[in-house]
Amino acid sequence: MSNQNIDFNSVGEALKTQPEVSVLTKGASMRPMLREHKDIVIIQRISGELRVGDVVAYRGVGKKYTLHRIVSIKKGALIIRGDNNYFTEFNIKKEDIVGILKEFYRDGKYINCKTNKGYRCYTKYIILSYPFRFFWYRRLRPILSKIKHSVFK
Repeated sequence: MSNQNIDFNSVGEALKTQPEVSVLTKGASMRPMLREHKDIVIIQRISGELRVGDVVAYRGVGKKYTLHRIVSIKKGALIIRGDNNYFTEFNIKKEDIVGILKEFYRDGKYINCKTNKGYRCYTKYIILSYPFRFFWYRRLRPILSKIKHSVFK
């Protein structure tokens, strides 16, 4: 593991001079996998092809660095979404990607993103379940909320 724990906004600059960096997580977009200010992620420079399911650090909206999952690749453009998000970013260029999640530490437990079977199952689940989660969050839950409020006035 890299000794240097840097601020996430510096990840792009740090990866220019180091092969990998450790970063304390920030934000809730990758929950439940990564928890804000609790988990440490190791991000490495990209050394091969990017694949669906990879979690990448990239320059997102507002030119800040973000850590999200590749959910699709269409004609060379990446489609990216946080595990806890219900919106998707389209047409992210490979040049915007500065690193890839190699491993992370959750409650002191080491999880390797290439070899951990539980992590690989979670990745498949989170990508495949998105249409159902989206339907629940954006369509069904608001309807049920209105029904509840009309019944329990």
